[in-house]
Amino acid sequence: MDETRAVLSDGGLALRVTPMGVMEQTLTARALEVDPNSVVFRTTSDPRDFASCAPDREARLDGRAHTLTAQTGAPIVLRCRDGRILQDDPRSTQDAGAFTIVEQDPFAARVAIDQADGWRWSLEDDRIGSNPSVAVAFRDEAVSLAAGRFDLDDYRSLAAPFAGRMSIVSGLGLWEHSASNLALDHGQRPEDISNSANVTGVFGDRDQSDGTPVLCVDRSENLSVVYTVDARPRQVEACYAWRGQDALFQYRHNAKTGAQALALAANGPLIKREIAVGQFTDRVAIGAPQPVQGTRDLIVPTAFGASLLNENGQTGAVYSHADILGVATLPDTGTSILTRSGVFPVANPTTVSPANCPSLPQVLVQIPQDHTVQSITVRGSNWVHFLGTGPNGAFLASAHCEDDRLLVASQEFIVSGRIRHIAVLSDLEGDTQTILVKQETDGRLVLTYGRSRQLPLGGVSGRLIGVYAASQPRAAVILTDEDAYLLDMDAAISALSDTDMASTFVAPIEARSFVDKLDLFSISQQSSEPPPGQPVQYLNQIGSVSATLAVADVKADAMVDLSAANRVTVVEVQTRLKLLGYYSGRIDGDPGPLSRAAISAFQSKIGVPETGSLTQQQYEQLMER
Repeated sequence: MDETRAVLSDGGLALRVTPMGVMEQTLTARALEVDPNSVVFRTTSDPRDFASCAPDREARLDGRAHTLTAQTGAPIVLRCRDGRILQDDPRSTQDAGAFTIVEQDPFAARVAIDQADGWRWSLEDDRIGSNPSVAVAFRDEAVSLAAGRFDLDDYRSLAAPFAGRMSIVSGLGLWEHSASNLALDHGQRPEDISNSANVTGVFGDRDQSDGTPVLCVDRSENLSVVYTVDARPRQVEACYAWRGQDALFQYRHNAKTGAQALALAANGPLIKREIAVGQFTDRVAIGAPQPVQGTRDLIVPTAFGASLLNENGQTGAVYSHADILGVATLPDTGTSILTRSGVFPVANPTTVSPANCPSLPQVLVQIPQDHTVQSITVRGSNWVHFLGTGPNGAFLASAHCEDDRLLVASQEFIVSGRIRHIAVLSDLEGDTQTILVKQETDGRLVLTYGRSRQLPLGGVSGRLIGVYAASQPRAAVILTDEDAYLLDMDAAISALSDTDMASTFVAPIEARSFVDKLDLFSISQQSSEPPPGQPVQYLNQIGSVSATLAVADVKADAMVDLSAANRVTVVEVQTRLKLLGYYSGRIDGDPGPLSRAAISAFQSKIGVPETGSLTQQQYEQLMER
C-alpha cells in the first residue's frame, strides 16, 4: 500500500493508486493523513489484476481534465502499459470488484477544440508509452504546427487582379477573400482553381492579347496557369507580376528572368523584350538605319526585327522578324525590311515581291545563315549590294533585279586539284584544301591553309575588304581600304609549302600592287560578262569601281563602341573584366579611366597593343574567356 503508482485529486482528498487498489487520503497542510478506521482499497475482483497494472495514463472523468468527457460520478480510468483499460464504478460499495476491464480507451483520440469557424484541435494518444501528438485542422485540412507557428500563417504572396477579390497564398496554398474582409475565417478555397493546396504563388498580370486582368498561379509541380475573371484556365511558361504599360509596351516582372516588356509588332507577332540596367538588352542596331520615306522617322534593324524611331528617338512601332538582313529603300516599294523570308514594306508590313525588283525575294533566301549583313545599298533601279561578314571575313554580294542569282564577290580559292598542290601540299598535316587570306589582330595580312601554317603578305597595307577572282587564270585580287593587289596563287602554294609546323616564316611573298588598276577594273567598265573560264563570283558584277569602294566602309575588325551612349555594352565589358580580375571599379556603365586601364591590362595579357579600346575581335575574345 506504500507503493504509489499514480495520484489523482478529489477536492480535499488524494486518490493514490497502489498495487493493492486505490485508497483515499486526506490532504492537510503537513502531509497525507491516513485514517486506519476508514482505509478502503478499490480494486478488481481479483486483486492480482489490479496489482499487475502499471499505469500509462490515469484520469478522473469529472470534466476537469482537458479533452476528456465528464461522466456521472466522475469514475477513475486507468490505462495499463499492457493495453488494458480499468475503470471503476463510483456507485460500487465493495472494494473488490469496484474496477472492471472495459474496451473503450478514452485516451486514444480526443478532441480539444472544435469551433464553428473551422478550427479543430485533436490529440492522438493510442501509442502506449509515448507522448500524445497534436493534430490541428482548419476547414478539414491539416495544419502543421512548428516552433509555435502554423503553416497557415506562413504568408507567401498576394494578388488582387480582379475587383473585390483578394488572393492570398500561405503555407497551405491559395485562399480567396473578399477585399473588404481578410479575416482567416472568411477565407475560402476558390472553386474555379483546381489543386489550390499546391499553389506556391500568385501574381496579377495582364493578358498578352487584349490586356485584360488575369491571375497567374504557380504550383509546387512547376506548373503555371493563368485564370481569367470568368475562370478560364490556360497553361503558361511562367508567372509574371504586371507592372504597368505605355502606349506600346506592357511591363511585367519575374523573379527568375527579371523585367520584361511585351508589345504586339506592327506585322502581328508578339514581341518579348528583356530589360536590364534600365534599358532593353536588345536595343542594339545590327545594321545601318534607313529614313522612312515621307516621314521624319528612322527604321533600325535589330536582333528581334526592326524598330521605328520618331524624330525624338522614341519607339513608335516594332516589327518582328527572326531572319532579318537589313533595311533599304526600294524603287516603288519604298522603305522596306529585307529578310530571308521576303521583302516587307514599312508602310504595309506584308510580304511582297517588289515590282521593280521581282527577283529580290529569291535572292535573299540564298544569303547563308552564318553571314551577317551590315548594310544594304540600292544602286539605280537594277542593283542591290550587300556588305557584311561571314566566317572567313568580309562578305560582299550583289543581286540584279532581273536575275535570281546571288552574286558573291569574296570567295575561297580551292587549290586541291592543281598540279602544284598535289606535288607539294597534299601530304602536309592539317591541309584544308583551300587558301585563305586573313587579317590578324595586329593588322598583318597572312595566307593560311592549315591549322598552324601561315605566311605574312609583305607589302600589303590597309584593312582587308575581300578577295576576288582575277582576270589571270592563276591569280587572285586582294582588296584593302588602301589599294588592290594581285597575288600569284602558284607562288603562294610554293611559299606555304616551305613553312614548318612551328609557323617559322620564310621571306614574305610579295603581292604586286595595281598602280594604275587597269588590269583589274578595265573589264568591269567595259563589259557585264565575266572573262571566259572565270566563275560568276567576279568583281565586275558588283558594279563600277566607285560603287564597290563605296559599300566597303565597314572595317574587318571595327572598334567596339564603349561610349556612355552604349551603356549596356560597357556594363558587359566591366562585368567580364571584373570577373577576370582586371577591373576593380564599380559596374556603372561609365567608360572611365579604370575601365580603360582594365582593357589595357587585358590587351597586354593576350599580346596585342595596349590601346585601352577594344576591337570587335578582342571584345569577342574577352566574352569567350
